[in-house]
Amino acid sequence: MDGVRFCHLGSLGHALNRKQTEAIGQVDVLFLPVGPKDLAVHELWKIAENLRAKWIVPVTYRTQKNPNPELRGLDEMELEKRTVRRLEGSEFTFSAETLPSLPAVLILQNP
Repeated sequence: MDGVRFCHLGSLGHALNRKQTEAIGQVDVLFLPVGPKDLAVHELWKIAENLRAKWIVPVTYRTQKNPNPELRGLDEMELEKRTVRRLEGSEFTFSAETLPSLPAVLILQNP
């Protein structure tokens, strides 16, 4: 879309193999399901790294409004090791020209 590649991994419950990673290719914006505990935190970050995502948008995680104990919360995602941008809303706008040069986590405000 307008020179920006998006990828939403749905409810991914397994690591991506090389063939799957190559089929997806490099993405600019990766919607990464971080809540389900099927994958370890380091495996989730490896997926983002292998896809060379510029924006990593965590989805499907435990919040105050969704206190599901089956889901991991963002506090378990080792965000202190990452560049993080927290937004005050639930929408974001950017273009291919404004993508970060280094991978960054984009956290939207919960609705």
